[in-house]
Amino acid sequence: MILLAVSAACSVARGGGSVALPGARGGQWRGGVGAVFRYGSSTRTLTVHEAPAGGAAARAGVHAGDVVVAIDGAAVSGLEQHEVVARLRGEVGTTVTLRVRREGAERDVRVERGPYGRRERD
Repeated sequence: MILLAVSAACSVARGGGSVALPGARGGQWRGGVGAVFRYGSSTRTLTVHEAPAGGAAARAGVHAGDVVVAIDGAAVSGLEQHEVVARLRGEVGTTVTLRVRREGAERDVRVERGPYGRRERD
């Protein structure tokens, strides 16, 4: 299993304020869905390990334990790890549709990508 963090925190708290984090490519704001995933390279499965409260994925209804079976219509079982990461990441403000399986039922969830950030640790 490999953990994939595709974060979408909007800012980092510093000394009572917050600082927005710019994108890494040519001034574009690159971001993710705000969740941590487990990718099984031998089984080619993608499971939500963590969907922090207040993050884009959690706001869209994604929960820890959900199995992502498709990303924008592409079956995860047919994707390599780098392809999964590339599909989850994108320009801030764009959406990605995740088909998630929970308790045997599948549904599509649209998640708006947010800028990368990091959580402050205690």
